[in-house]
Parts: sequence; C-alpha cells; structure tokens
Amino acid sequence: MPTSNPTLLVRDTGAVAIVHNPFINPNYNSVRVTELRVRNSNSNYFKVVWTDDYPTASNNCGNGACRSFAGDCLCEITIQERKVFNRIPSLSEIENRLFVGGVNVDSFSGTYTQSESAGGVTVFHRGSGYSKNSVSRATYRGEVAYFKNVESMVKSGTGNYSFRNPPVFLNPALHEPRDAMYETDEVLKSYFYHDNVAPFLATRLIQRFGISNPSPRYVQAVATAFKNGSYSSGGVTFGSSNYGDLGAAAAAIILDRESASEILDADPTGGSFREVSRHPIIS
Repeated sequence: MPTSNPTLLVRDTGAVAIVHNPFINPNYNSVRVTELRVRNSNSNYFKVVWTDDYPTASNNCGNGACRSFAGDCLCEITIQERKVFNRIPSLSEIENRLFVGGVNVDSFSGTYTQSESAGGVTVFHRGSGYSKNSVSRATYRGEVAYFKNVESMVKSGTGNYSFRNPPVFLNPALHEPRDAMYETDEVLKSYFYHDNVAPFLATRLIQRFGISNPSPRYVQAVATAFKNGSYSSGGVTFGSSNYGDLGAAAAAIILDRESASEILDADPTGGSFREVSRHPIIS
C-alpha cells in the first residue's frame, strides 16, 4: 500500500527503525491508527548493512541530510530498484546478489519466455533482453526457487547513504496471519540452512557416538554428508541426497576411519570423556 513520507530513525550504531504514516484505504474496515511499530516513538531497531557511511549525531545527521530527533537521525527515504545481471548468473551469484523472489513463470504462460540455461540456472524474460523483470530459476536449498533480477536499495537523506532493502512479508498497515506464516517459514529455513548448522550438528552427533574431541577432518566429513545428504563407503551409498539427511550423517560417523581406528582406540586421550562421580567421604 502507498505510504506518505516514509522515514527512518537511524541510531549512532547504524541500526534503523521504520517510521511512517500508512495510508489506509477507507473501503477497508480498519481503524485509522498508526501502528505502534512505525510511530515516531518506535523502539524496534534492527541492523542493516550500509553501503558506506550513515547519518549520525556526530556528523550532524549526514551534514544536514537528515534532521535530529530525540538523539537519533530522522531521514526521509526513497526506494530505488535496478537490474543486477545482463547475462545468465551462476548459482553462487544468485545466492550472493539476488534477494528478491520471482514469480513462478509456469503460472504466467505467454508472459515469460525462456532465454537460456546453464549450470542448473534457467533465465526467463518478460519482454526482450535482461531487465528488472527477468527471472532466474534454480534449485536452492533443495527446492525449485525463482529469483527476480533486481536489487532494491534504500536511499536516505540526499541519497548519499544507502543499504540493501531488507526483505519483509508483513505489511506495517494491515497484518495478515498468512504473511506471518510466510515470514516464520523463511526464518526457520534460514536457521536450518545456515552455514554453521552442519558442522555444529556434526560435532555434537560425533560426541554422542563416543568421540569427545573429533578432528576437524572428521567433523568436515560428517558435515559434508549432512549437507549433501549422501555418504559412500565400500561401494555402498547411504542417504537420500537431500540436505539434512541424518542417515547419511550417521553413516559418515560410524564408517569414517577415525571412528574405526584401533590406534585411536588405544590412545588414552581418545574416546569419550566421562564425568567422575564425586561421593562424599563417609567416616
């Protein structure tokens, strides 16, 4: 929905809070009250990654680009969108540059035309050539996903300060349970597919199988099996080839050479450390 004079509160730490007065269509049965989370008194700050510097009290709120407000800087903002690629991107480039979801092109028959395909990525154009409306299709996090060829930037003050527009599902003016579910699902996915999850779980699982201090190579082997969803040993492959397959991770733990090493079994520092039960001395 349209907003009137969208603004941001910027703290000296660089964290921002959204402040605006949303326009609510009178045809909706809604109360015309600005949500607490977007009022001038909004204390719901979150971290963003600024392109360069940002307005602070110490630089006079960007040399006057913004105005001082309750110790912070209140900045009017604009949203600018631009296309990212003029060629077919690789999967790693998609993960690092395209953060806006695209439509399922199969649902828009005749609107999008397939352009080219390489490295597991297929590009569709709406019109001729690469534009902000082009969509890349690729398998991402075990699912077929669509990415719009656009970069959305938030420009504050006179435009000298900017950061990438953070994705959001919830409308500040009208909240929908559906949107909350979408956002919750995406947050859980981001946790599950975080780079630290696989090695963290690998270390904990190895320890539960009886090795308290596994080598980095052992942890990496189990983490790789968890991420790839497969592990091969003796000509036999375990797992479903899906991210997070615990069967593949368990096979990597049990069949790895470090688990079956007789030399390590004889090492008094190997194996699983156990707590010593301390009973009081009875005289």
